[in-house]
Amino acid sequence: INYFVHCAAGNFPRTPIRATSLETVAREFRIGLFSAVEFLIRADEHLADDARLLLLSSNAAVRGAKRRAFHYSSMKAALNGFVVGAAAEYARRGIAINAIAPSQTLTERVSTHGRISRDEIIEQMKTYSPFGRAAETNEVAAFALDLLLTETTYFTGQVIAFDGGTALNWEADPA
Repeated sequence: INYFVHCAAGNFPRTPIRATSLETVAREFRIGLFSAVEFLIRADEHLADDARLLLLSSNAAVRGAKRRAFHYSSMKAALNGFVVGAAAEYARRGIAINAIAPSQTLTERVSTHGRISRDEIIEQMKTYSPFGRAAETNEVAAFALDLLLTETTYFTGQVIAFDGGTALNWEADPA
């Protein structure tokens, strides 16, 4: 295996902690974190010595739940920790493990299952993002491809914010 991209998260209700079952939290972690761990365990002997692994995280891991599903942001924070730990373990084999942490991205899932409509997201992002918009899926995909195919081999254990500068504009966060 030369390249691998992990992009997984559940679609669970946004509930306060007091109203969330442990099963809901466990399911989120099984889908978003344990699947990445299981891949690495099972794929270990099949990884090329210069393999590139990329995991999709979220800026929610750093910025917290803030009216989002806390179990999602908790799982993505744990995924970030996994990236750093796994990268440290696999670097001697020349294997790079990194993550991208996008902010709001206009995915099909967000458009059909989001807490607000696509049009509302577009409107909110006009003030939330310095670019005045949400990320498009093709932008995240292009950045992921760039990271996977880079000639740079001295790069591992990084969780890269792909947030269009939204971290610069925290007070306007609509989420």
